[in-house]
Amino acid sequence: MYTSMIQTIAVVASLAAYSVDATATRRSTKKLTQGTTWTLEAWGYEDTSNGYMIDIDLQTKSKDYVKSLVDGGQYVVCYFSAGTAEDWRPDYLDMMEYASKDSRYPGEYWMDITQWEDFKHLIKARMEEAVEKGCHGIEPDNTDAYEYGSDAVPGETKDSLKPYQIDYMRWMANTAHELGLEIAQKNTVDLIPDLIDVMDYAINESCAKFSKNAYCSNYEAFVKQDKAVFGVEYNTNGDCSDAQSEGIMRKYKNSNGSQWMDCKISTN
Repeated sequence: MYTSMIQTIAVVASLAAYSVDATATRRSTKKLTQGTTWTLEAWGYEDTSNGYMIDIDLQTKSKDYVKSLVDGGQYVVCYFSAGTAEDWRPDYLDMMEYASKDSRYPGEYWMDITQWEDFKHLIKARMEEAVEKGCHGIEPDNTDAYEYGSDAVPGETKDSLKPYQIDYMRWMANTAHELGLEIAQKNTVDLIPDLIDVMDYAINESCAKFSKNAYCSNYEAFVKQDKAVFGVEYNTNGDCSDAQSEGIMRKYKNSNGSQWMDCKISTN
């Protein structure tokens, strides 16, 4: 019996070591660095480019679809909302138990991030789904509830919600890494100093639109660490001179358009 127990312990230890090694290998063999090209499929508009990274929706895409992308040599980032309950998702009712208020989008409700430790099991389940489907990385969206203060969580302010947001995002990053996934910092540019050490790449919407606040320049921290920065603008003429100088691989969409276009990149 003693010998059998020792053998069992040895097998468990071996499997644990294999799991750790596999996770380390998964993360070390695929990295998104400065200048990485990308295809944006997740957000509902057409993108005919063929980038190295492809951003897809986690819950509407199959394991076979992810495998086809991986087999084709692409790095697959899987999108999900980490800050809202969406009424078209399979786990919507579970998420709604922790929702606080309607968001600015139809069918979406802000999660009460002061309760993130209570609903983190739901977010971890989504990360585990990403692993099971074969995604390399994740894009957790709607992590900016703190910016809306009481409009997101009644009775709270931006300042009171910010520490919860940082703790929640650090937990997501650490959990993703434990699962062998890389993770994007989505928007939340003012949190870059608090999170740059745990985020692997960045995805931004409309930082050039707020250029008077020099939002795009905040990504210098990612650039210095050779971490990819991906960006989109919803209404632009496609001039990418500013994005190129700031290390951002940017796409744009005309205001009435239905297709993402890659910005012009100078070869000079």
